[in-house]
Amino acid sequence: MVLLLHGTTRLRAEAIVRDGPNPSFQEPAGRESEDGFSCCVSGGPFFFGTPVDYACGKAKAFPDEGGPAILEVDVPEYVVAAAENAWFPISQGIVQFDIGAGIEELQKIWPDLLKRITTPICP
Repeated sequence: MVLLLHGTTRLRAEAIVRDGPNPSFQEPAGRESEDGFSCCVSGGPFFFGTPVDYACGKAKAFPDEGGPAILEVDVPEYVVAAAENAWFPISQGIVQFDIGAGIEELQKIWPDLLKRITTPICP
């Protein structure tokens, strides 16, 4: 298993736990995203910022969504491997689940995965 972290807001984290990751999530004031579902490997490296940084930024941008949250999820290695590609090798610390690249596998097993939401302290 690989422990993955997803920095977001409390309301979004609760929705992801309940409904699973949505690769076409739409920001409240934005257009539909085609960014898939990205997570960080818990031990990093964090070349693009830490999950806490991301969660704090989302909480600041969307203050009515319950504050910052980190969604922690244990994902089998074979599902992480399905998402890995030349743009997002696991050595970069990012796992990007996209349509045709791991999201379907993740969604299929989502109800059975161990998930936890934590509340980070923003700097």
